[in-house]
Amino acid sequence: MPVRYVVPLWKTAPFIRLLLPLVPGILLQWYLSFSLLYLLCCWLALLMAFLAFSLLPLRWRYAWRWCNGFALHGLLFFSGSLLTWQKDIRHDTHWLGHLYRDSSCIVVRITTPLSVKPASYKCEAFAEALLRNNTPIQTTGRLILYFTKDSMPPDLHYGDRLLLRKSLQPIRNNGNPGGFDYAQYAAFQQVFHTIRLQQGDYTRINTGSRFSTGRWLLQCRDHILAALRRYITSREELAIAEALLIGYKEDLDPLLVQAYGNTGVVHIIAISGLHLGLIYWLLVRLAALIPLLKRSRLLTLLMVLAGLWLFALLTGASASVLRSAVMFTAIAVGKETGRKMSVYNALAASAVLLLAYNPFLLWDVGFQLSYLALLGIVVFQPPLNRLLYTRHKWLQQCRTMLTVSLAAQVLTTPVCLLYFHQFPLTFLVANLVAVPLSSLILFAEMALVAISWWPAAAVWVGKLTTYLVWLLNRFILMLNGLPNAVWQGIPATALTTILLYGIIILATGWLKYKKTLLLKAALALGLAFVLVQQGNHWRHSRQEKIIVYNIPHRRAIDFVQGTDYLFTGDSSLRQEGMKQDAMLRQTRRFLQLRHQVTALPGMQQWGNCIVFGHRKLVLIDSNFTFVPTPIRMKADIVIISGNPELSMADFSTMFDAGIYVFDASNSLWKINRWKTACDQLLLRCHSVAGEGAFTADVLP
Repeated sequence: MPVRYVVPLWKTAPFIRLLLPLVPGILLQWYLSFSLLYLLCCWLALLMAFLAFSLLPLRWRYAWRWCNGFALHGLLFFSGSLLTWQKDIRHDTHWLGHLYRDSSCIVVRITTPLSVKPASYKCEAFAEALLRNNTPIQTTGRLILYFTKDSMPPDLHYGDRLLLRKSLQPIRNNGNPGGFDYAQYAAFQQVFHTIRLQQGDYTRINTGSRFSTGRWLLQCRDHILAALRRYITSREELAIAEALLIGYKEDLDPLLVQAYGNTGVVHIIAISGLHLGLIYWLLVRLAALIPLLKRSRLLTLLMVLAGLWLFALLTGASASVLRSAVMFTAIAVGKETGRKMSVYNALAASAVLLLAYNPFLLWDVGFQLSYLALLGIVVFQPPLNRLLYTRHKWLQQCRTMLTVSLAAQVLTTPVCLLYFHQFPLTFLVANLVAVPLSSLILFAEMALVAISWWPAAAVWVGKLTTYLVWLLNRFILMLNGLPNAVWQGIPATALTTILLYGIIILATGWLKYKKTLLLKAALALGLAFVLVQQGNHWRHSRQEKIIVYNIPHRRAIDFVQGTDYLFTGDSSLRQEGMKQDAMLRQTRRFLQLRHQVTALPGMQQWGNCIVFGHRKLVLIDSNFTFVPTPIRMKADIVIISGNPELSMADFSTMFDAGIYVFDASNSLWKINRWKTACDQLLLRCHSVAGEGAFTADVLP
């Protein structure tokens, strides 16, 4: 019997061998920040070693072939580091952060449409020049602009140039424990500064009247949105329709988005491979109906690729959309040239191309989930399909959707637990209905936009689209309202995520190759996972602390004991679905706080005074009355909220405080005045708005 030769995966998918050293090179460069000279020396040394190896005698090359592989992988590793160094705008000598001085004026060009925020308008801008002593200096760099609503002119648009006369501010985090690291997120977008503008802080130099691709794409997007808004009159259905068709999310209701996330179908309103797949299928079908395209494979290919990339750019070109566009481009080219590509190779090749274009996509959650979902489908869906075999055609379609959802969930679950700390228990049922229904909605929306010039027909298509979206929303809300529809508050760390992936890989290898060693290793990692989780639970069960949150214009304080917490602050923060409520939930998930209580053991309160463990606190708000006393009250922490009409001199005559904490409900100008007085009086203070959330352990 002839021996069957199995071709290793890395030979059928050579791009995997390129990807594996490239990713560590990107990661280490970001976290360790090697110098350019060091990177170039290492890269050139490895290149010379790789070239010199080919000059050795054949016998030596065979005996020392591992050296050649080491040099090649080292080259790829340092290529990833060099790419990351080169793409980091902070290494550009013309970067705004290097050249800016407090007396400088900045000339910027608006590069994104303006979005509406609760108290301001937000947009991104590109810094083109600085004016220092009336001398222009060329610069580069992106920044975020916020305009107060009372100063916003109605005709400020994409492409307009502004002269800014306001100080540049670095982007900071709110400092809430376990909160979203916005400064890190912005850094991966290569944005490091922001400016808040009021009337008189800027002057418009000229309008962006010349043609540009970005302006044309925005005009196309506005035309699509206008068509949807004309014929879909229900606000809730319109918001979902806008997000589903072109990824426009400004009108989405946070509670509805949360319901989609809780049921595991948030990918429907986040443009992803599902949308690109439907667009690709539609373009191929349309090309088959056009006689001219049917006679030319090249024209068919060009039309399909143009349609795919136009849709990708219209939707904002997110990481998951770019991955899908690159993958379908490879599929289309392979189909027209008659060449079949390995799915693993196509996945790795698209990742290499995208990381070469932008190494910082590696930290993008959409990029991670997109590749993990597709890899899970490729690996696990075929065996699941065979396991759930059925002869009935309509059951086969249901089986395919179920197995695809299950397979995608296998590899995305650990990352979802790390970022979102929840698991949707209804994701199978939700995807079984929502995926085909959303596909119908997408086709209906495209038809609506296409015939929007014909009002008589567009009205009826708009009504059909509205009904389909209403049906989808009602189904999702029904599932979300079921008891225990989502498992929330799941603790997860980077270490537990790595352990989970190790368990999945080893268990999969054991199921495929039936090797006992793999099963033992998987069980050992499972034991390590349990021990780590129990250690985290024990540590959190013994915690006692006070947290003063950094939530703009709000007072929010948590007294924490074990996994219980007592909240005091603005009542509006208790409204579920609000952005501020989400900030609180992030910290509470991070600290594994499960129960909100009205009293904590060992905590006593008399009016404004609180004794909690070994800490004595005083809470002062706008209703506090200054009463001079001969003896100063001793307090560990004095928390000041709500802009009380008192000076630090008044406070210092009343309290012998370890530290004064000014929370985010106070005005910035008043906080700055208090901080100046504290410096003069040699008093310790902490500004929550400027320095981040304040946290103090109760235990000594």
